[in-house]
Amino acid sequence: MKAKRYLAALLAALMLLPAVLTGCTAANDPEPETKTTDAPANTQTAKTPHDMLVAAPAPAVFVSFPEDPNQDDEWWDACVARRKAGVDPSSVADFTKTMTAILAQSCGNENLAWSPVNVYIALAMLAEVTDGETRSQIVTALGASGMDELRANVTALLTADNYDDGHTTSLMADSIWLNDDYGFKTETLERLAEIYRASSYWGDPADEEFNNALRGWLKENTRGLLDDQADGIKLTPETVLAICTAIYFKGSWGAEFSKDATREDVFHSPKGDITCDFMHKSSSSDAYYVGDGFTAVYETLNGSYNGVWFLLPDEGSSIEEMLASNGFAEILSGKASGDSGTVIDISMPKFDISSDLELIPALLEMGVEDCFDPVASDFTPLTDDTDELYVSRIKHCARVKTDEEGIEAAAFTVIWVYAGSMPPDTRIEFTLDRPFAFVLTGVTGAPLFIGVVNDPGK
Repeated sequence: MKAKRYLAALLAALMLLPAVLTGCTAANDPEPETKTTDAPANTQTAKTPHDMLVAAPAPAVFVSFPEDPNQDDEWWDACVARRKAGVDPSSVADFTKTMTAILAQSCGNENLAWSPVNVYIALAMLAEVTDGETRSQIVTALGASGMDELRANVTALLTADNYDDGHTTSLMADSIWLNDDYGFKTETLERLAEIYRASSYWGDPADEEFNNALRGWLKENTRGLLDDQADGIKLTPETVLAICTAIYFKGSWGAEFSKDATREDVFHSPKGDITCDFMHKSSSSDAYYVGDGFTAVYETLNGSYNGVWFLLPDEGSSIEEMLASNGFAEILSGKASGDSGTVIDISMPKFDISSDLELIPALLEMGVEDCFDPVASDFTPLTDDTDELYVSRIKHCARVKTDEEGIEAAAFTVIWVYAGSMPPDTRIEFTLDRPFAFVLTGVTGAPLFIGVVNDPGK
């Protein structure tokens, strides 16, 4: 009966997706009982798994693209408003550049796909439940001056790049999954709900129904693109908290590729030449950028400020050198200014790439250490029930696929927090026929997804 009550409540929560809840508990739900432990008065936990602090993930802006172009003022005004409210891409550029370089090196000749903003929000949520040096290390790695800046950046991301307007779908969702044997501080959970718009769920992490619900949440918020990866996510009895973030994106090219022009060609992979389908078109570029050791073309997506940078290292230059360059940093910070109007003959392989990444090694390299050590870590904003909490695992899965019509992508991040001791002008030919990188940008230029394509057929 406990599992059935939980699943019924979860389904009800999903039906409340567009709702904006102002309080800590759902409007019609009873107040959760305060746990009678030695925890302070402001610590509370639900009596059953279906008592939830917040019942809805981040609400998205839905302004449909009008059929009549003469009546598109409301739609365009919404686009402009989102852009004005969005994050300055330079505020997340340092974190993105550093993490991309580390991940690309660890992937070697394999493909890389990841979502900087998805990981950024997950780590910001981790910073919220930590304090002291533990929090400081996370904030520094994210390139922020403090929690105020971090919260402002997250608010801007969730405001600008969380919408479905009939042309482009860009949706984000956050949640926390709590062990109901522990008491959690109301103030912290309220902040996660208010700033990160995170749903909160209680349950037994060893219970399969609870795990199925978490996996269902990941699948729902990545629109089926990462179902196999979500099936591999499992909480254990040691789990006190799991932080989950998800992002889904789908948009069409401003100028689509004709399917009639698609034909097989050779891609020069690091592992050897392979044959795959290449798309072809000629169109005026929105930006053609020449960097130090690479060239890049910007493809605008239809009816939005979103777009994709495709970056091709020069012959003799490597992906690693390109990702370390100042030119790549300019693209990430939204400061790259290339020639527009140049006619580009672009040849690009269709690709469907994915990555399954463990992020702790990369974060250790970036100076984040204390949260992984139960002795050094400080999780006092989360709970006083135990002082031996630590992050045991951070999993990030992402997938990006392209075809003649456009681009579709999804990603999720899961952070496990455990209790106990730690275990061990001119006409330009731009042919992407060798390893290349791409950056899918949000409405202000913030990097939603980044990838390295070493094998488009894989």
